[in-house]
Amino acid sequence: MSKRFPVPDFDRDLFKNLPWTEPSALSPEEVSTLSDTSRQTEESAIGAHPVAVSAELAGRFGFKMDGKSAVMCILPAKEVLMSGRSWAWPIQRALVIDSLDPGRATVLADWKTPRPMNTRLGPDKGIVLPARIVFVLCGHQNADYWIANRTLVSNDRDGPARGFSVLSASDDRINDFHSCNLTFGWD
Repeated sequence: MSKRFPVPDFDRDLFKNLPWTEPSALSPEEVSTLSDTSRQTEESAIGAHPVAVSAELAGRFGFKMDGKSAVMCILPAKEVLMSGRSWAWPIQRALVIDSLDPGRATVLADWKTPRPMNTRLGPDKGIVLPARIVFVLCGHQNADYWIANRTLVSNDRDGPARGFSVLSASDDRINDFHSCNLTFGWD
């Protein structure tokens, strides 16, 4: 590895050949109900859920969803650290927004790998998120737009930290979910 441009460690083998079934996305009514529940009873709502994205929202950010879903992440009311890693040939993008409303959505993070086959996705140590509910779109570059990746949620965390990860695969034929991954962790 080059010492001039070091890249973060990322053990991609942990994310190879994972079982995957196509998730069914929550309806807008279910998203609203879950958002309300998360404000009332925090612990029971924490987690990640597939959600449909409107063509208008996808177009605003240059995504082609091709029937794939985004991920709604409900986080606890405490400091949550989000970090990212990638291992994929195409350039990857992780977009984190605070709403599914195309007119109101604010970008909280828009991370891209600097070049193909690079593990760097966002700051090495991550960032602290300012919102309790965020929406994640992961994709890979194709010409001047982004094709949405398939996603998988992993709630397995080793160690004292709690959290979950949004894993993604840019190849629809292979269940290697190490293309564009975000981890949300808290104490």
